[in-house]
Amino acid sequence: MKIKIGFDIEFELPSPVPMVLMLYVHPSRQKDLLAEEKIIVEPDIPVTDFTDLYGNRCARIFAPAGNLRMSLETFIQDSGEPDV
Repeated sequence: MKIKIGFDIEFELPSPVPMVLMLYVHPSRQKDLLAEEKIIVEPDIPVTDFTDLYGNRCARIFAPAGNLRMSLETFIQDSGEPDV
């Protein structure tokens, strides 16, 4: 079955702040994605992807003061069966 996945997160930040984002699908499910997984950030600031020591895909941003919105929408294939 195809499942639509994603998020829409918004913060109001009083001052600039560095952030590490762990918002991507777990690496064991990457192969099941049916479309690209891309975090959209408003305002448009650079997003640097990296892999942590445990193999998780992460992102790093330096968020400016004010409103920050992050969103992602994609599809994943799943059997629909319960996890073992």
